[in-house]
Amino acid sequence: MVDSPGNQIKIKYAKYLSWLYMIAALSIYLAGRIKFWMPEYAHMDFMKYKSMSEASPDLSPDIIQPFAYRILAPWITGLLPFRVEISFYILTVISLFFLVYLLFNFLIKNNIEHRIAFALTSAFIFNRYFFQFPAWDYFHVSDLLAMCAMLLFLIKLFEKNWIYLAILAIPAVLIKETFLILIPVSYIYLYITRSTKKEYAWITLITIISIGAFIGVRLFVQTPGGETLWEQFSSGLVYFFNFESFVKKVVLAFLPFGLVPLIYYKHSYTFLKTNSHYLLFFVIVLMLSFFGDAERLMMPFAPVYYTLIGYIIQQFLSESTNKSYLRKFLLYIMLTAFLSSFYHLWGVIQLPAKVYSLVSALLLSAVTGYLFWRLKILKKEKPA
Repeated sequence: MVDSPGNQIKIKYAKYLSWLYMIAALSIYLAGRIKFWMPEYAHMDFMKYKSMSEASPDLSPDIIQPFAYRILAPWITGLLPFRVEISFYILTVISLFFLVYLLFNFLIKNNIEHRIAFALTSAFIFNRYFFQFPAWDYFHVSDLLAMCAMLLFLIKLFEKNWIYLAILAIPAVLIKETFLILIPVSYIYLYITRSTKKEYAWITLITIISIGAFIGVRLFVQTPGGETLWEQFSSGLVYFFNFESFVKKVVLAFLPFGLVPLIYYKHSYTFLKTNSHYLLFFVIVLMLSFFGDAERLMMPFAPVYYTLIGYIIQQFLSESTNKSYLRKFLLYIMLTAFLSSFYHLWGVIQLPAKVYSLVSALLLSAVTGYLFWRLKILKKEKPA
């Protein structure tokens, strides 16, 4: 008996997801683990999360803001029956696999073909800042859980599963305040999808719950001080017009695809104009990225960015029009993504120095840009 189309899709989906989990396991292994006991790491931010976990189920009174308010992940790790570092690593690995599952589904929800979604999720798995850094510095599991919560929220928003979203809001805010980015994004999404008054009422309720959790944790948790969000933003604003910082955020963060939206600026414009909620998402994330690490803080926008790359690919290639060339093209970009994962600060295999990381990033970005530029040539040679 011939399988129905629905069963074939399910089999294809399961096959791709299985391969993605194997690729994720490889990337996690290659990322290595931070030697947190070394003196050079003694004053890094992750030590605050470690101290919070060691105090669980109580709250440590010595943690400065905003870290003191991100209580959920360290609290959970502190409850696990293992040493703190093992608990963090277990939760990080689980979060990374869940993130792979969510991103693959997010791309499919955005009408990206399974094979293209598989290739782009693989590329994300080898991203040195969004996947391998949190695999290496596994005490930053709050960033991963926040990303999972945001992706899950967007997927359920597409499905308009309001009860699920309302339940998700409080734990998401207690993981990390970046979840609040999705509040204005949600309103724009409801507007462009011509939603009902009832749906606006649900988002308003979720907004009240989220802001209530944001304010409540700040009233409940005692902290000795630290920079407020506004102070962090103000001190980082000097980098807003810094060319190097801008290049890191827009090009290097999304290795090896940083040049693609520029090469396909018309397609990028059309995509963001059609999906204005994603445009707002990009603007907010870009502004908030000036709180700290240039590349790593662009992570919340990564799912939308990879959706844009998938949209561009599908303007020229699909399984139904040019399956052979699509397979070869996706293999190439997966290879450049893998090669761009190697870095000088972390990993089982490290590059010798910072200059090698920079040169490899620029070179692989150029190679990937050339591969995408060739798509235009292909389109001219073989018009649809």
